[in-house]
Amino acid sequence: MALNLILKSSVILLVGNSFSAIASFVRNIIIARLISVEDFGIAMLFALTMSAIEMASNLAIDKIIIQDKEGDDENFQATSQTFQLIRGFVGGVILYFFAKYVAFFFKVPEAVWAFQLLALYPVIKGLTHLDASRFQRKMNFLPLMWAEAIPLLVSLLLSWPLTIWFGDYSVMIWLLLIQVSLFVLLTHIYAERKFNLQWNSKVVKRIYLFGWPLLVNGILMFAILQGDKAIIGSMFTMETLGWYSAAFSLTLGPAMLLVKVSQSVLLPVLSRHQDNDNLFIQQSVLTIQLCLLMGVSLTFFFIFFGGDLLMLLFGEKYSSGIEVVAYLGFMQGLRVIKAGPMLVALACANTKNPMISNSVRGLAFAASIAAAGLGYGINTLVIIAILGEVCAFFVSILMLGKFLNTSFWKHIPITLLFLLIATLVIQFGPFVTVEQPIASAVKLLTLLVSVLFFLYLMPEVRRYFLQIIHKKTHG
Repeated sequence: MALNLILKSSVILLVGNSFSAIASFVRNIIIARLISVEDFGIAMLFALTMSAIEMASNLAIDKIIIQDKEGDDENFQATSQTFQLIRGFVGGVILYFFAKYVAFFFKVPEAVWAFQLLALYPVIKGLTHLDASRFQRKMNFLPLMWAEAIPLLVSLLLSWPLTIWFGDYSVMIWLLLIQVSLFVLLTHIYAERKFNLQWNSKVVKRIYLFGWPLLVNGILMFAILQGDKAIIGSMFTMETLGWYSAAFSLTLGPAMLLVKVSQSVLLPVLSRHQDNDNLFIQQSVLTIQLCLLMGVSLTFFFIFFGGDLLMLLFGEKYSSGIEVVAYLGFMQGLRVIKAGPMLVALACANTKNPMISNSVRGLAFAASIAAAGLGYGINTLVIIAILGEVCAFFVSILMLGKFLNTSFWKHIPITLLFLLIATLVIQFGPFVTVEQPIASAVKLLTLLVSVLFFLYLMPEVRRYFLQIIHKKTHG
């Protein structure tokens, strides 16, 4: 595929997803500053609940539209849309009838009505037109970008007046419903095909075979992405959940942005070359190293600047989150690194790879439950999560090498070196909490040196960047 097309698509996705991530993040900051820390914790429970519904029923229908060789077929798409519609309806019904139990589990019985109203979210989203996913087969990301960005912009613009009006956690419910309704509407506006529904048992079987490992993986991903907040919400106070959620969202947003852009850009490229073994291996190595470099950069950024950003954006009432933000940045950086081999596995339809590696990560969730039950604090829970991410990455990359009958061992020493340096900086880097201008300059310089050092250790990425620079300078 032409480098220009890849670069253009990368820019479109980076701009669109950056805007969406920033808009969502700023919306949460506005809400967090205008309501109490406890109410913000309850508001975050709604996102937690939606993640549970989404991930527990996710057969990656939008991904098979991109990955499957017949994903462009109208009948294939119509059946996928029917499957998606059923999934959304079932998810909504389950949430409505279990709303009372969810609210009591988190010790917020006054919010039962809010969880019941939230049941509309998966039902509405089930009406999404899959043309937005189909367009990505040809590296056309603009429709999906606008469909995601515009609703978030509207949600952001409404966040201040609606928060002032409602004055509590309920504002998040209305903003989420407005956002998903606009998203679905825009997927239909930008669609080329009519929204058809059809049932083809052969297509359903293919969706199931492709998606069932990802369904299991989705349940595991809930434990990975939201499990710690579920533990905190049920075993600690809502105020604790509030400041933890602020620190978590600060680090999660950039990580998810990097993973999403990487997946949207690199998955179509990798999938197109899955029949060319040599080229596919080359693209796989590049993908793994790009994710490794991004994860390293993200980790060091939050180690050095995470605490400063938390206070600047969320305010003093969330100061308790300073003690965990560096650890959370480390965890999210590892999540970006882990996305590399998982993305390659997904491109060659090896969906058992993320399922098995995330099963390993899920063991850390079980350990966190035990630790919380024994009275350990938030820091211990995050350290356990970091260890789980490390183990999951090693399992994923080793399984990928075996599946592709090649070796990715050269990435292991680089990863181990990164883990060692990051751990030492967090534990023994006293300047990371000093606020003088000279300390900020030292932190920035250290960040740049760290990133350049790891870039030096990744020859494929260096050549890729040099190729881009040469292309830009010489036309």
